[in-house]
Amino acid sequence: MMKCPRCNFEQPIDTFCANCGVNMQTYKRKLAGPRPLYIIGVIAAVALAGFVIFKITMSAQSLDKSVASSGKAFDDFSKELDSTTTPAAPITPSATVTPQGAVAPPPPSLSAGKSLGLKAFSPAAATAPLAAESAGTTAATPTPSPVAADRITNQLTMVFALAQRETMDKISLPLGRVGSNIISKTKYESAMRDAGFQNLSSETHTLVPSQGVLFSQGTQEPRSKEMIGFNIEVTLAKLADSSADYKLMIKRSLPDVGPQGEMRISSQDFSETVSLTAGNVYGISGMLPRKAISEPEGLLYQTNILRAMLEPAFQNAEEEFIIFIIP
Repeated sequence: MMKCPRCNFEQPIDTFCANCGVNMQTYKRKLAGPRPLYIIGVIAAVALAGFVIFKITMSAQSLDKSVASSGKAFDDFSKELDSTTTPAAPITPSATVTPQGAVAPPPPSLSAGKSLGLKAFSPAAATAPLAAESAGTTAATPTPSPVAADRITNQLTMVFALAQRETMDKISLPLGRVGSNIISKTKYESAMRDAGFQNLSSETHTLVPSQGVLFSQGTQEPRSKEMIGFNIEVTLAKLADSSADYKLMIKRSLPDVGPQGEMRISSQDFSETVSLTAGNVYGISGMLPRKAISEPEGLLYQTNILRAMLEPAFQNAEEEFIIFIIP
C-alpha cells in the first residue's frame, strides 16, 4: 500500500493517485527539490547582511579614533609653532605708496586715456546723477533728435479698384460721376481693409523728371489691335523732399457699337495736374460709364479691369470704379 503525497489517499502502489489523479512520483520530487535550496539561500543572505553590518561598525570606530588622534596632533603642532615663530617687522611705507583716500596717478602710457582712445574720467560727472537723486530731483536726460519727415521718392504706384458706397463716403469721393480728392494714406489703407473694397490691378514705375511714363491697363481688340482700357501717361514735373507735382494724361478707350451695328473703339482724353505731399494719396472716381453692354463687348471686358463694368453692383450704382495715385 502507499499514500498519495497530495491528498493522503491510501491505495495499492501505482504511478497515479486513484483519488486526485496526480503523478505521485513527480509531485514528490517537486516537494523535495526546491525546499533545501530555499533554506540555504535564506541562510546565506542573513550571513552576508551580518558581515556587512560588522564591517560598517568597525570602520566607524576606526574613523573616530583617527579624528581624535589627528586633533590632538594638530593642537601639539600649533603650540610648537607659536613658541618658535618671531613677530614680523612693521612695514614702512615707501615713497611710491599712495596714501589712503587719494587717487593713484595713471601710468604715463595711459595718461588721459589717449593711447586707448578713451575719454578722461571725471569724478564730478560720474556722481552728478547720484547727487541729483539724493536731493530729490531728476538729472536731465539728453533730448532725442527729431525724426526726419516722410520723403517723396520718384517711385509711383497706380491702383485700380472697385469700392462700395460706404467706402466712397469714407474717402470723400463721389459715386456715379467724375470726381477727385486728395486723401491721407491712413484713410486709404483703412478703406482697403473694408469688405466693399476690391483691388482689380496695380502698377509701380520709377519716374524720371520731365519724362512721361506710361501706365497701361487693358487689352487689345483682336481685329484692329487697338488698346481697350486705360493708357495713363504720368510726368514728374517737380520733385522736392516732401512734395511732388505730377501731370496726368488719361486716355480711356472703350468698345462701342456704330450706327450700322459695327464694333468700333471710342476714346476720350482727360488731363489733370496734381501736387501731392508725403503721406497723401490722389483718388479719381467716375472714369467708367454705366451703360448697356452687348454680348461682343462683354467678351472684351472679361479679361481686364473693364470687367468692373459687368458687375451688377456697378451697373446699379452701388459700387464705383476708382484710380488711386500713390507716391
